[in-house]
Amino acid sequence: MLEKFSLFHRLMFRGSLDLSDGLMVTAIAIMIFAFIPGAVGVMEGTYAATFHLLSLDPATGTSVQIFRRIRTLLWAGIGFAYISWQHRRHDSKHV
Repeated sequence: MLEKFSLFHRLMFRGSLDLSDGLMVTAIAIMIFAFIPGAVGVMEGTYAATFHLLSLDPATGTSVQIFRRIRTLLWAGIGFAYISWQHRRHDSKHV
């Protein structure tokens, strides 16, 4: 809770954030919007806003989050392919 007040203080009086503050903003957004399935759209907006507060291009922040989602889907696909391969291998031994 103290970290949130510290973040608010730094944002109000300095007007800018550093990288650790940006990560804190992202973590807070994840906690607040946990009820939205997959946080669809929330994380993209949060990354865009965080990059803007860090004086970086917001489109880059959105792109970073989209690439993170693609990476997650890729690893999930690899996991499902492995499970499917194991299932077929197991079934062929017992036929």
